[in-house]
Amino acid sequence: LWASAGVARDTVSSTVLVLNLTLPGRGPMVTALAVNAEAGLPARFTLGQVQHYLGDERISGVCSPSNVFICENPSVVEAAADTLESRSAPLICVEGRPSVAACLLIQEMQNAGAVLRYHGDFDWAGLAIAKPLIGTGALPWRFGASDYRNGLARNTRLKRLFPPSYLVETPWDHGLAVEMLEHCISVEEEVVTEDLLYDLTCEED
Repeated sequence: LWASAGVARDTVSSTVLVLNLTLPGRGPMVTALAVNAEAGLPARFTLGQVQHYLGDERISGVCSPSNVFICENPSVVEAAADTLESRSAPLICVEGRPSVAACLLIQEMQNAGAVLRYHGDFDWAGLAIAKPLIGTGALPWRFGASDYRNGLARNTRLKRLFPPSYLVETPWDHGLAVEMLEHCISVEEEVVTEDLLYDLTCEED
């Protein structure tokens, strides 16, 4: 919000966590991404590094990875790195509400023609995070009513949600809001990580 209002901010506090994401062009961020992706290691980049890439390193007209997955929690990134290593599809983690760095990188992926797929926690905050991302072009990734029901069936730690004081809407799947309001139980990403890893698995040549 401060950034959108033009208020001065530092370029190192805002960061974005990624796994196996590579970008066209040249320069420090491109090189660091490639090295970490080859090793299957998560990498974190500052707003300044993202801005530097957007200003000086990228090559206009060159497509980014065709599919980029977006998750809410770092635990998914850690599980993908531990289990899949370099075989994981490109993954960006917003770590709650997306930082300025994350927003810029996601927007760049979208501008370059990547198909974005988002998954988050099934709770009120998770829906609030998902709504603008899906509303601006990302596709829901296992984030519908049937996915919530499947998560409920496997949820061993029931975390009840207080009924919200505002209208809950899930335009990408209206049934999701209905189901969550009926049960008022959260399903965190950790519960369905195995399913997410299945989707992230890239077949080796």
